[in-house]
Amino acid sequence: MTANTRLLAIRADSFVHVGEGQGFGEVDLPFVREPATGYPYLPGSGLKGALRRNWWQEHPAFDPPDKPVAGADEKRIFGDSDSVAGTAAAGTLIVGDGRLAFLPVRSLGRGLRYLTCPLLLQRCLRDFARCGITVTSCDPYGPFRDGDDKPFKGGEEKAVSHDGEAPLFLEEFRFDEVEEIQNGLRKAIEELLEHLTSESEAQRLVAQTVIVTDENFDHFAGHALPVRMRNKLDEDKVVERGMLWSEEYLPPETLLYAVLARRALVTTQPDPLAEIESMLEARGNYIQIGGNETVGQGLVALHLRPDPAAPSPPPPSPPPPSPADTADAGS
Repeated sequence: MTANTRLLAIRADSFVHVGEGQGFGEVDLPFVREPATGYPYLPGSGLKGALRRNWWQEHPAFDPPDKPVAGADEKRIFGDSDSVAGTAAAGTLIVGDGRLAFLPVRSLGRGLRYLTCPLLLQRCLRDFARCGITVTSCDPYGPFRDGDDKPFKGGEEKAVSHDGEAPLFLEEFRFDEVEEIQNGLRKAIEELLEHLTSESEAQRLVAQTVIVTDENFDHFAGHALPVRMRNKLDEDKVVERGMLWSEEYLPPETLLYAVLARRALVTTQPDPLAEIESMLEARGNYIQIGGNETVGQGLVALHLRPDPAAPSPPPPSPPPPSPADTADAGS
């Protein structure tokens, strides 16, 4: 499966709102979350729709000339939902959910910190392996085990950071027990960040990474996302009745990833993964996802990582000698 699977690195460059409808808690329009873990994520259906819209903008089709339609290649890649015409069929592209990897949070006196937990790291290792990406073997739960390697240290104040300096303040919480990231886990996190960002940026980000227990991360994932109040004004610049609401967002600098794949046993052209890669390059590796596009929200950077199983391109051929060089050699 790895030959047909690629990793899509995702970085939020603005606030992102992908809602799940009206909420019943403190936030009117909460961000969509995984039911079991409560972690925010980007649904594969929404990510696929954003990719499809941007692909169409690079390959527009019209019928008649003023009516946008899905072309034949678009239907092969993303699918055809026209059941009336009897042409409904699945596309060749598989788009997984955008999964959370590192969540930026505020840190008193130290600026931004990239927060993660053993469960997220363990999922990253599994998903990266599906894409054929090799990462240094490590135990994300290791720092939170007791000396006899049995129970977890589920203490509220335990954290693991680059330098191990204490106390560490994350949002409104103080961590007095801070351990330095050990070499194996540090190397694995650096490799994960290299694939999610770049080699040079990973060295900076690993110094800002903090690992907390799954239990503590649950709180940050549930309560540390930004919430903004929005309203609608009437012609007199007064808030209309009932038009004041709150929205929850993923903060800028959030790091996520998704797994893209080509359906097994499908050999028809065009190659969906190559088409997505070409489209992203043409659009500067940026697309918009979610709501509030006209107020600058939902801007994400996407990078489709190379297939490790693909052969490396041959080195470029040396340029032919210029006429001047040939004349000098003859003299």
